[in-house]
Amino acid sequence: MELSSRVMARLWRSPRLILGLGTLMWAGNGVAGRAIAGQMSPMLVVTGRWLLVFAILAVMLRHRWREVAALWRTHPWRVALMGSIGFTGFNVLFYTAAYYTSAVNMNLLQSAIPIFVVIGSVLFMGASITLVQAFGVVLTVFAAILVTTVGHPENVLSMHFNTGDLMLLLACTFYAGYTLALRGRPKVDGLIFFTALALAAMVSSLPFLALEAWRGEIVWPHAKGLAILGYITVFPSLIAQLLYLRGVDLIGANRAGVYANLVPIFGALLALVLLHEPFHIYHAEALVLCLAGIGLTERGKIPVPTPREAVSL
Repeated sequence: MELSSRVMARLWRSPRLILGLGTLMWAGNGVAGRAIAGQMSPMLVVTGRWLLVFAILAVMLRHRWREVAALWRTHPWRVALMGSIGFTGFNVLFYTAAYYTSAVNMNLLQSAIPIFVVIGSVLFMGASITLVQAFGVVLTVFAAILVTTVGHPENVLSMHFNTGDLMLLLACTFYAGYTLALRGRPKVDGLIFFTALALAAMVSSLPFLALEAWRGEIVWPHAKGLAILGYITVFPSLIAQLLYLRGVDLIGANRAGVYANLVPIFGALLALVLLHEPFHIYHAEALVLCLAGIGLTERGKIPVPTPREAVSL
């Protein structure tokens, strides 16, 4: 038991492993998102995922509700905005954009997240970035473009962008803002903080669900839809978000945001394994470029937390 605790503590101090696992789970969300299409209406997915996440956390922290309430009293606007914009806003725009744009464009435009994070850090938080780190960001973005354009990055110049693409760019801006806000989050237990955010996301999603119901567009899930929602809840919505929160704590918003470009690459690998889609040479090239870019952006000192911090989110 003691050995297991030491191993987990060491793993919890590894930003590469933490953020790598988190982005792998987000990539799985892309596969799940395709599978749940037609099984469950978009806003029902958004509300359902955060309702279930909040329910799980409520049971886990049933003896610590005073801490959650105290956080809401001391930082009501920060918690409400981060949960509403970073979680609900991103998901509502993401699922709505899917009706207006292609999957290729959706994967490509998500590469804007690390760019927005870097720009926001420099403009609003006084952060600095070296030329080597900037080159690393460019490499990871190019890797994502390579995957989403099936090995022909020059096709970006001839792509048509529409209203859905603009919605997705706004969604990326929301998540970049959430990432930057994590830098100054209240110094409380991460589980307490995330529970408060999940509550904000659940409540702020209700008006969108009500609108979907009023328009008569709700699609209630059957067994398959519920199973997919279960995956989306436990992995991309709960575990991956907690891992990302921890990753930002360890290496900062700039460097953590770059890992978002692993999502389309991991997505291609998961499609190969789960959907038996073909694996091409550009997939391997993109993975190498993305890992090289992440390595360059991580040049510099990575803070190592104390043992107490390592076992507490």
